[in-house]
Amino acid sequence: MRKILSITYLRFLRFIREPGLFIIMLLLPILFTYFMGNMGSGNYRMPIAFVDLDQSTYSNKLIERFTSNNTYHILQYNQEEAIDHVKRHNISAALIIPKNFEKSVKAKDTPKIEIIRLKESFELITLQNELRSNLNFIHGNIKIADYTVAQISEKKNISNKKELIWQRAYNNALSKWFPYPPVYTTLSSLSQQEFDGYSPLAHYSVGFSMFFVMYTIIFGIGEILDEKKNGTWQRILTLPISKAEILTGNLLGTFTVGFLQIFILILLGIYVFGVNWGANLSATLLVMGVFVLTVTCLGLFLSSIVKTSAQLQTITPLITVCSAMLGGTFWPLDIVQSKLLLFLAKLTPQYWAISSIEGIIQQGYGLKDITLSLGILFLMAASYFGLGLKLLKWEN
Repeated sequence: MRKILSITYLRFLRFIREPGLFIIMLLLPILFTYFMGNMGSGNYRMPIAFVDLDQSTYSNKLIERFTSNNTYHILQYNQEEAIDHVKRHNISAALIIPKNFEKSVKAKDTPKIEIIRLKESFELITLQNELRSNLNFIHGNIKIADYTVAQISEKKNISNKKELIWQRAYNNALSKWFPYPPVYTTLSSLSQQEFDGYSPLAHYSVGFSMFFVMYTIIFGIGEILDEKKNGTWQRILTLPISKAEILTGNLLGTFTVGFLQIFILILLGIYVFGVNWGANLSATLLVMGVFVLTVTCLGLFLSSIVKTSAQLQTITPLITVCSAMLGGTFWPLDIVQSKLLLFLAKLTPQYWAISSIEGIIQQGYGLKDITLSLGILFLMAASYFGLGLKLLKWEN
């Protein structure tokens, strides 16, 4: 055991003397977490313009509904001005309400509103959905008016007053919806210990910490390749120490550095950025520890299938980026609909680690709830270690 600790100490000593990679991989997740986590915050309102060619009650009501929505900053221009502002990127989109919009609604036709934009985006998709929702709202009021007229017509002859009754029914429907709909909602929040909800800042903090620590660990264990190149590895093999002790010491040293980086990032997240890493911090550290172990064994496997550190530096970004994208490091997997991609995500260690940690943060997972994820991570670690041990070339 003393020999293993000696190898571990030497590995850690080298890290202290050459801390450049560690510092870089410590700063990058902090910067990415800060900028990505705060990207959607603030009082930003999407600027959009309406071009009202109809100038009717209906078009005015539609614009009023958007104006009352704090998501949008509503402007009104003529058609030429609106198009020019879109071209200059002053506004995100221009909505052109055509002439006879009100007549089209009354005639039970589908109103067609043109949206002018430069490119598609998630914001514009949301805007289109909002527009459809409001148009459906108008159609819903029409159906109410039609139903009212139909019910009255069954009881008495209203042929002379049919249009008047229809208009009154429609206006009555409008009055019941404006300024508030006749359905109210109340929100009941669970305590933070029970459920904290999805937090983009927490997701980015967890995800980027995992992503960048992989570089520290893989390049750390990959120093074996440099030692083989400069002859240090061969001299170590001549010492009165077994190969198993040499390998264990190297793995333990790299694991220690990787876990130290994760631990520092967690502390910075909690006390600097105010990130909630979950009420059960010990469970979070356990998951992170097993994840670091898995990546350490992955680094051993990668170092065993390449010949030089240059080759390792080439394949590492490919593996880390692809597995991070699949595993939900950069974005929540809730937005992914492809069954194939979700299946491939489960083949990455990031998926099991981040799903467990977000369960701890959002739903108060305990040790019992993360047992499956821990077991799969241990299985991955054992597989990478076994393959790495089998393929590792002890002699240069």
